[in-house]
Amino acid sequence: MELLRLSLNGRAARIPRAAGIILLVGLALSLGSCRPADRDDRNISSRSGPDVPAAPKRDRAVSAGPHIILINLDDADRELVEHDVLNPSAEPRFAAILRLIREGRRFSNCHTAVPICGPSRACLLTGRYASSNGMRCNNPESELSRGVGGGYGLYRGQQAGGPEKLPWSRNDLPVWMQQAGYRTIHVGKYLHDGFEPQPGEDWNAVFPFGWDDLYASFGGRYFGTMFCRNGEFSQMNPGETTEYPVVYRTCVEGIDARRLLEGHFAGGNGPVFLSLAHIAPHVEGRVERCLEENLPGRGMVEPRYKDLWPNLQPPAAAEFDEPDNSDKPSTIRQLSRLSAEGDSPQQNETLRYRLEYRRRVLALKSVDDQLGELLQLLERNGVVEDTVIVLTSDHGFEVGHHRHFGKSVPYQRVTNVPLIVWSPGRFAPREEPLPHLLSQIDLVPTLLELAGAPVEPGLQGKSFLPLLQGEGGGPPENWRPEGVLVEHWERVPERQVSLDTTFASLRLHDSVYTQWSNGDREFYDLTADPCELDNAVDGLTADVRAALDEKLGRLRQSMPGPACFIECPFTSNAVFLRTARLSGLAEAPGPVRAVRLVISDLTDNRQARFWNGSGWQAERISLAAELAAPGGLVSDWNYVFSPPCGKSLQQFRVAAWTIGQSGPENSQPVFKDFSIDAELPVTEVTAPVADRVVKLVEGFEIRGFARDEQLVSNVRLALINPQTGLYWNGKAWQRGLVWLATDLRRPKPGEVAWSYHFRPDAGEGTVRVDIQTITSDGRREQNERVLRVNWDE
Repeated sequence: MELLRLSLNGRAARIPRAAGIILLVGLALSLGSCRPADRDDRNISSRSGPDVPAAPKRDRAVSAGPHIILINLDDADRELVEHDVLNPSAEPRFAAILRLIREGRRFSNCHTAVPICGPSRACLLTGRYASSNGMRCNNPESELSRGVGGGYGLYRGQQAGGPEKLPWSRNDLPVWMQQAGYRTIHVGKYLHDGFEPQPGEDWNAVFPFGWDDLYASFGGRYFGTMFCRNGEFSQMNPGETTEYPVVYRTCVEGIDARRLLEGHFAGGNGPVFLSLAHIAPHVEGRVERCLEENLPGRGMVEPRYKDLWPNLQPPAAAEFDEPDNSDKPSTIRQLSRLSAEGDSPQQNETLRYRLEYRRRVLALKSVDDQLGELLQLLERNGVVEDTVIVLTSDHGFEVGHHRHFGKSVPYQRVTNVPLIVWSPGRFAPREEPLPHLLSQIDLVPTLLELAGAPVEPGLQGKSFLPLLQGEGGGPPENWRPEGVLVEHWERVPERQVSLDTTFASLRLHDSVYTQWSNGDREFYDLTADPCELDNAVDGLTADVRAALDEKLGRLRQSMPGPACFIECPFTSNAVFLRTARLSGLAEAPGPVRAVRLVISDLTDNRQARFWNGSGWQAERISLAAELAAPGGLVSDWNYVFSPPCGKSLQQFRVAAWTIGQSGPENSQPVFKDFSIDAELPVTEVTAPVADRVVKLVEGFEIRGFARDEQLVSNVRLALINPQTGLYWNGKAWQRGLVWLATDLRRPKPGEVAWSYHFRPDAGEGTVRVDIQTITSDGRREQNERVLRVNWDE
């Protein structure tokens, strides 16, 4: 058995204790103590506190464009946002949003580029699809990412873009608006993962370029939220602040935005671009979940609204708890009908989703209040006629529709986002929505044109300014005949199943065609089937299907080239029992023709030898992986590697690459190391991930798999502090060995998934983890592997 170490030393900076608590929350934005130095090459203005922000000092020219306010909500579907015009006979809910609609223009056929938070926001900032900008997932260190790239770490340096091959963080919307003469302000949620200096860096290296003021909100909490205002941390807890009348996150963000705008208008120094990103109506973080909203400091509803509209019911929808999903892709077919029995929301899913719907409405009610305050501010300062407000969302959300709760699927309620543009001084209002096909990436060229700035070369979005000016011309269906692209890669845990929601979807004016990575296909004529109940792909002729495939491929032509990702082994410390089942994803601008593998033996530093499919040979040889969707734009792949093994641990390396339509122009290989163990039982540790500091958020999980030819009945851990020799007993450190029970799941016969939630009582430290596996026939095997973990608040 081998020695497994996670080396997690070399932290670049100490993070305040309160800040570190936020760093692993699923929707975290973590900036640390991140006040940037003012540098000429960044155009960072001098900064002041949150009360009276000073007007920025810059050398750049002042634009004559309008003030622009971009409000980007989280998980807000069109039906929720536009309730008051879609249901005119119902009690009005959102007065300020209704004003924007009546005095502005709204679009009914605008779609997200990626139906998940971080990649969606990266598309909005870059004006490029995710397969082009490389931001495919929220957190590449999560196994849900399936091994694809993403996170702010990639955004700030690993992916080059633009004519000068700059990283996206130096070549995106705020930078271009700054160059156009705008003061740039961001308040609220930003991108995910990687807002943390690497060894040898300081906070200047991670602070996003282009923002004169960055007031970032962290995590998934509505109460006790951590904020970083131009590098100054504060946490908003009840009774701990006199600076703000409330601590509810949406209200605090609204106050910050108005204070910054008031300070700017007082300085009279040209136009301002405000990006306001409320987390509402996204559900709160897992630890804070409180469906009944009856605990102080918990939940997602502003306290004054907890008793408002107690009997709200979701609007009737044909796709809610879809009766027959047998025509859906196999990953969606896993979802059973919603349970309607029992009195508690934990048992009764219909009741739970009704409660979730009401909470989302009430969270949006607070957003509407802040919008109303913002409109009053514009009126007081006499700038209504010279201001443009754009209200949209990163994607929509399903609440039991198609038996699903969440996003990450290619269906209308998830991809079709609200888009409202208000500017009384520039655009005439229009009562009916504009049905022209738009994409989220169209916002960048539109905002740049509004600002009077040059539209950056290489943008994939199309400005819809002519539609705002009433100059679109021609039938709406002719506006975007090439269609728009919706992509997704991550795996999603949902209702006790795992959904492999990897797809590329073509949105046309009144239809949608989707390729799934497992080979499934979907097609819906939205005129005849607006709720996407009946998958009509089998009724397409071969020619029509080929034309749809070609059209979808053309939207991905700006993708840098074929790409290959290894999902299993996810990390380079995986141990398999006798057989390694290697798997991953392959994609290309055109059809994926093949995935090739090279498997080499690393055991005992012996002379290199390579697996030929049935034995070892000295010459390097490549093997073909099995494709789930050959000829598709994205495909799962797998390869079963079962070499002859002795009882000792053997180490191997796999290199994988994708061959696309162009043949020789293949992707660069990706590599993973792994081991195969012939002794039984065997335990694999899958988390924490190697070479990372574990951030402490309500503790952290240690997890993995245990395998045996017999059933594994128990996996126990002993957690030892190597400095003191003390053992963790579940609550505190003590002398003497203590075995801790893990939580077990049985994903398949002969294998269990195990996990243990470790809540240490110190801000930082190291623990050694010994693992004991107990089989159904009474055998006890003590694993000699040792896991060393450092954590840091």
